[in-house]
Amino acid sequence: MKTITQKELNIAIKLHAFWIHGLSNGVRLKLSGYNLINNNFRGCDLRGSDLSHCIISSSSLNLANLGDAYLKDVNFIGKHPTVNFNGAYLGGATFTQGV
Repeated sequence: MKTITQKELNIAIKLHAFWIHGLSNGVRLKLSGYNLINNNFRGCDLRGSDLSHCIISSSSLNLANLGDAYLKDVNFIGKHPTVNFNGAYLGGATFTQGV
């Protein structure tokens, strides 16, 4: 699986925010097939992103907005009570408590 540094991710999330707001320099967040266990998405607006086929530690998703995101076959590890999944595609996604 691919990995991304937190610094690279922060830049990608910023560009995604521009995309959400329709700015010309915005780029949709597409991280299909990444291992995102050590990355922090806390409080991020990830609406409409593509995180399919990823492994994500849900504890790093506190207060994240994944509304309308494409989350096919994502493996969520840990608890996820404060994540917004409204309208997200979760086909094949798994939710486990972790170790």
